[in-house]
Amino acid sequence: MGRIPAKPKDKQRATPETEAVEVDDFFNLPGVGLESPAATVVPGDREIRPEPGPLLDPAPLGDVENEEAVIDEPSPLAIGDTGLQVATSAPVNDAAPTPAYQVLSLSEHELEIQVGDRVWHATGFNIKRLGVYGLTLKVWGVTHEGERNFFVGDVNLARSRSRSEFVRNLTGYLVFPEEVIRRDLHVLVTALEALTRENLRKQTAEKQVHVKTFEATGDELAAAETYLREHDLLTGALYDDLEKLGFVTQPGTRWGALVLYLVATSRKLSRPLSVLSLGLASSGKSMGQEIMQGLLPDDEFYSFTRLTPKSLSHFGPHDLTNKALFLDEFTARGDDGSMSQLKSLLSRGFLTTSLASLNRVTGVVETVSKDVHGPVSFFSAITHERGLDDELRSRFLILPVDESSEQTRRVMEKMLERDTEDGLRQEGERREIRRKYRLIQKVLQSVKVIIPEAWREKIKFNSQRITYRRKFQMYLSLVCVITLHRQFQRRVSRLPDPSTGGETTFITAEAEDIRLANQIMENLFAVATDELNPVNRRVYEQIKVFCQAEASAKGLPETEVSFTRREIRYAAQLDETPTRRAFEQLLQLEYVEKVRGGDQGSRHFYRLSHSTDGHESDGLHLWTPGEGT
Repeated sequence: MGRIPAKPKDKQRATPETEAVEVDDFFNLPGVGLESPAATVVPGDREIRPEPGPLLDPAPLGDVENEEAVIDEPSPLAIGDTGLQVATSAPVNDAAPTPAYQVLSLSEHELEIQVGDRVWHATGFNIKRLGVYGLTLKVWGVTHEGERNFFVGDVNLARSRSRSEFVRNLTGYLVFPEEVIRRDLHVLVTALEALTRENLRKQTAEKQVHVKTFEATGDELAAAETYLREHDLLTGALYDDLEKLGFVTQPGTRWGALVLYLVATSRKLSRPLSVLSLGLASSGKSMGQEIMQGLLPDDEFYSFTRLTPKSLSHFGPHDLTNKALFLDEFTARGDDGSMSQLKSLLSRGFLTTSLASLNRVTGVVETVSKDVHGPVSFFSAITHERGLDDELRSRFLILPVDESSEQTRRVMEKMLERDTEDGLRQEGERREIRRKYRLIQKVLQSVKVIIPEAWREKIKFNSQRITYRRKFQMYLSLVCVITLHRQFQRRVSRLPDPSTGGETTFITAEAEDIRLANQIMENLFAVATDELNPVNRRVYEQIKVFCQAEASAKGLPETEVSFTRREIRYAAQLDETPTRRAFEQLLQLEYVEKVRGGDQGSRHFYRLSHSTDGHESDGLHLWTPGEGT
């Protein structure tokens, strides 16, 4: 079988001149090499667009010397859309200086640039990324037949073969010397890199503008320190200030505002506190967080709408150290990974993430570790505890929101006062209060706090449940943060440190610190140890009241009284959703049981079960200084 003859090639056979261009040193022409200095970018303020007639009709070029004569004295050039002006660097040599260029228009993927009397239109690149040299070029000129026309072609400026083919095709159609086109391609590379770098620099500068800072004079900080030496905010002044800022409190529940403030201050401890505000929708859970943010320096807290799985690990090594984190709404349902990071950050005080990284020297993918250091205090609000596992729940102080009708009335009065003329006059006072507390928080130092050795055998805590281990640590942190806030009223002690040869400074808790911590913990302990959250406890207490009244009226035992969810919903003055969730937990924990209504068909009724309440009042066994052991 004979060989099939090869088809003749339509392309013109490459000449020695064109073959010489196919090598990697395409740009290494005399005076036009890539080693030429890049263009200098300076600000500009105008846009120059050529008229389509005379500017696009290239004049006869003649030889390369004539071309150089045209570009020896460039006029000032401006970038239209970017506000930049481009001036070329000094020539490499006298034989072939780098030509000036003028950017006529620029967008993310389109560039129009004038080099000499040629206007190049480039598309297909990305000004947001360096090193993207694949693009489409269009240029006007005169064909070999003497007609005015344009040439369009794709070229990868990073590849020698692509550049050579583009030059060969262009000069085969338009009357341009190859050296001129090669030089123009070099100018295009220079312009693209300069414009891309300038664009990236602007983007970086815009991001840095949003960095939070807090500025205070030395006199202001000194005045704040003097104030803390002479006043104890925790015994009364704090409540009045928070009331003016919009925190509605009453004598029986004012400790809730104090808890939020102490949790925010605890970020300066090595083992800070975290809190979840628990309440129904529209009960004002987020208001407390907003007020607390106003009391902290801008550079000492972060506020989030939501957390993504890797958001915390993307912070810098010490961006979160001694910071307060505020999350608008907390939910653990459908955990996407962010909660596992939060658990580690709250318990260990730091995050360690393993990442795959390319070693640019060896070209090998390596596993590296990134650490993000705390500690942090965490704030969030939650409407119900469904999906909140025990691991997360044990890491927080649970702060119930007052949902009584009396509290609702006071909240409405506060809203009305804010929108009156008197409320408008008080805005200046509110700004001064926020400024005062920001300065106070700024001067407080992260000082080590210790418990007196003599109290070691006296401070006790309930040990009936394993979850009390973390609750006891919360109690100790509560004592420490109260002492920390009073650091300017405490004597600073020093202990030699043999490992470093220096000294460790610390302050010691006193009796009044323990007393205040005990008062707060006794209010929080009932919520912390109750297996029912405050909303469900409220529903259950209403059920017992309803059953007692019905049993007394009908002469029946309480466990024989039937009731519906509707009856309890109206009695407890709750919406349908919290009532339904409460009944789900009460059924699960066997506080109530479901029965049928007999002649009512399939309608369900409920009764109290025979099980015990389950809300143990076992006490904290807290010791108060001044009392007996």
